[in-house]
Amino acid sequence: MEQKRVIVKILLSSRETVFEMREVYDKCFSVLLLRFSESRVFPDISLLVRDSVETKFRASEAGWSESLIDEIISTLAKGARGMFLWVSFQLHDIFQAMSKEDIRTLLRKLPKYLEETYRRILKKIDALS
Repeated sequence: MEQKRVIVKILLSSRETVFEMREVYDKCFSVLLLRFSESRVFPDISLLVRDSVETKFRASEAGWSESLIDEIISTLAKGARGMFLWVSFQLHDIFQAMSKEDIRTLLRKLPKYLEETYRRILKKIDALS
C-alpha cells in the first residue's frame, strides 16, 4: 500500500511573547514568522473601534455626543497596543454602561494588558456566583 504524504499548514496568530518560543516551534515545524508592529495594525484597530461604536450608538436612541464617541474611539485605539481581543473586551464593557459618566469612568480605568482584562472578567464571574 502506498502512503500519501499529507501537508498540514497551520496559522498561529499571537502576541510577541509567543514568538519568543521560536526554538520550540523550529524543532517541530517549518516556521515562517510575520511580524506586525502596533503602528501597522493601528489603522485597522481604529476602524474596528469606530465602526463598532458608531453602529452601536446609532442603533440606540441614547443620543451620545460626537465628543464622547471620539473619546471612546481615541482612547481604545491608543490603548489597544495592537490587540484586537483587548478592544473587543473593552467595547463589551462600554456597551453595558448605563450612562455617559459610566463610560468615561471605564475609559479612565481601562486595564493595560489582556492579563489584567482576564482578571477583571473572572472577578465579574465570581461576583455572579
